[in-house]
Amino acid sequence: PCMNIAIMLCTISTFQMLRGSAVVWTALLSYLVLGKKFSSQKLLGIALTVVGLCVTAASSVSEASSAKDPVTGGLFAIAGSFVGSLMFVLEERYISKYSVPPLMVSGWEGVWGILMTTFLLVGLQNTPGEQ
Repeated sequence: PCMNIAIMLCTISTFQMLRGSAVVWTALLSYLVLGKKFSSQKLLGIALTVVGLCVTAASSVSEASSAKDPVTGGLFAIAGSFVGSLMFVLEERYISKYSVPPLMVSGWEGVWGILMTTFLLVGLQNTPGEQ
């Protein structure tokens, strides 16, 4: 849902660029959760990505555009990227911890995603409010 809200609130170009924060979040979570170490080249790449994200975010806020709320949209895009990165890192942790085939993990992820989305959509469809 974060990505859907983000795409409604900010421009497509800003949304696509801020999705690149997944690289930064995945690296940070891999370091914290999995204990991975990164070479200086990878750290430089992560730092350049952060600089690019900051420039993108600053330009989307400062320029006049058709975006409804670029700051909130950007925050939702970054939050959605964080959640996706958390999913990647936790999948890697559990696949390496347990002997589960990666395709089975991916399949169950899809099943649970469909179930949760179905219940969420049914619940949200029946809530009062403007369409």
